[in-house]
Amino acid sequence: MRRHQIHRAKRDGVPLTRRLTTQTDLIGKLASLAPAVMNFANRNRPSRILMEKTVGIHQDWVQPRYYGKTVERWWKGRGPRVEGANGRVVLFTTCSVNYSDPSTARALVEVLERSDVRVDVEYQRCCGMPQSDTGQLDRVRQSAERNVADLLPYVEAGASIVVPGPSCSLLMKNEYPKLLKTESAEKVAGAVQDAMEYLYQLARAKQMNRDFEKTLGRVAYHAPCHLRAQNIGFRARDLLKLAGAEVEVVDACSGVDGTWGMQARHHQASLGVAEAMLRRIREFEPDDVSTDCPLAALRIKESLGIEAVHPIVLLHRAYGMAPS
Repeated sequence: MRRHQIHRAKRDGVPLTRRLTTQTDLIGKLASLAPAVMNFANRNRPSRILMEKTVGIHQDWVQPRYYGKTVERWWKGRGPRVEGANGRVVLFTTCSVNYSDPSTARALVEVLERSDVRVDVEYQRCCGMPQSDTGQLDRVRQSAERNVADLLPYVEAGASIVVPGPSCSLLMKNEYPKLLKTESAEKVAGAVQDAMEYLYQLARAKQMNRDFEKTLGRVAYHAPCHLRAQNIGFRARDLLKLAGAEVEVVDACSGVDGTWGMQARHHQASLGVAEAMLRRIREFEPDDVSTDCPLAALRIKESLGIEAVHPIVLLHRAYGMAPS
């Protein structure tokens, strides 16, 4: 698939509108300066119709919410709080979490610290997955080079790289070494772990705090395609069960596929792909819906009107901690 995308980009070029939608850091930084304005525009029908006509994003596609207090801004005033008797990690927040879902990062930090894991945060730029989806290989390589340079000092100091988004962790694990062909890229890729994968290993080592105060109910857990491709098992399911939840794993595609499913010309076909996932969630009648994938969460919101949260948010709740 990646080779075909690269070939098509070279043959046909990448339309300006698609290039704009892959500028996640630029969009996020601008939006975080005036989040109320951006959020209003993203939910205002006339502006959404205009967006469909100019950028090609379907007017019914739910846009992410933006926040002024991004993860990086929160971290500057907060910093690490524990020494880390049970390990050390560096959190690569991803662009989605940094600008649009900072509560997931805050919950992850607090859950890790509850098990005496030292957390640092290092996020300067997107991993490169949006550009990878459109065949912009040179831009992916640039992101990889700079992220490897930023993360390598933490790895050499013994830290694991914890990533809350499976698309990003998959790209960093599998593609960075192929793109860069350097020892540094191999080291960084070898240290990358999905957030729930890391916590599961902590639990297996009997180093994870299990003093849950609240029992979780029925949880429909959507397992993203990019998580299943990593062959690490359904660790979010395992941890949610550990916290007392009744979990239904929904291992069906959300049909979004990067920017493909949000485009007006593909939107109806995308909904058709997502129907199996949506039907299984409806049939289970859950108390909560959870997914590691931010795009799947937007599809669930669009089609079912349900806020799907990252599984770490539910674990955070099970500990009885105040919402982050």
